[in-house]
Amino acid sequence: MALDGLNNDYPLKVIIRGRMENNLGVAEVLFVSEDKELIWDFYEANLKKDDFLMIYGVPYDTDLSKIGHYPSVAFEKDDFE
Repeated sequence: MALDGLNNDYPLKVIIRGRMENNLGVAEVLFVSEDKELIWDFYEANLKKDDFLMIYGVPYDTDLSKIGHYPSVAFEKDDFE
């Protein structure tokens, strides 16, 4: 699943990292490229035991919330108070 976006038909590849920091979940965009080899090299070089890396393939000029699976993170209401 973490690598599914590498070989899909969308041209732009995005690497998102999920990790825990001070008891908080953090999601961050780490790397963006059209070059699959660069994406793979970055993924391998940055994969760590306590992190979760996900590669997404996304189309250009698209509302990503309209496609089935897109880069996202879940928050609770209390996170904004």
